[in-house]
Amino acid sequence: MKQKREISKDDLRSWLEPDASDELLNQTEADLIRFAALHAVDPNPALRQTILDKISRLKRQTLESGTIDLSNPPLITPESNYLHWQAATSAILPPAAWDEIYMHPIRSDETVDLFVIYVSHLVPEEVHHDVLESFLLLEGSCQCNITDEAGNTRTEYYSAGDYIAFAHGEVHDVRITSAERPAKAILQWLKKAA
Repeated sequence: MKQKREISKDDLRSWLEPDASDELLNQTEADLIRFAALHAVDPNPALRQTILDKISRLKRQTLESGTIDLSNPPLITPESNYLHWQAATSAILPPAAWDEIYMHPIRSDETVDLFVIYVSHLVPEEVHHDVLESFLLLEGSCQCNITDEAGNTRTEYYSAGDYIAFAHGEVHDVRITSAERPAKAILQWLKKAA
């Protein structure tokens, strides 16, 4: 579902009185534009390069041929082709009745656990000391609030095709931000050597 980001005169009229004058509509529109300009936030200077890098990576991935064998799936990395993972997991769906999180195991051994995971709204705050957790986002978008062991907090935003990794001891949550729900990802837990 595509989000509507523009406000039309009809929208303004529906928020005001049904018989609002054109003068009131024009004044309201001008006030909204001034409000937006006063509260505008300049994007992070690195954002342009981040977007260009993602476009380049996704373009390259659309040209790569290959498949993923779910009977012997590879580990996910920042270079994993999310389109190959989408195709390989297309038949794995959550059951008709499921709660906030659904995890379908696809690999489990002494080194790693891999899952197809569906999240409808939120993965509550958590921390891992025994595994290195990472995701390859296949569908949807999310916001991750992350606090490292020194107490430094950051917020990161991801969309389909992005790889996300949390360091040992990082406290994090995952909030789904896409209108299309649920979000779908490959979840990987690399186990710490004993």
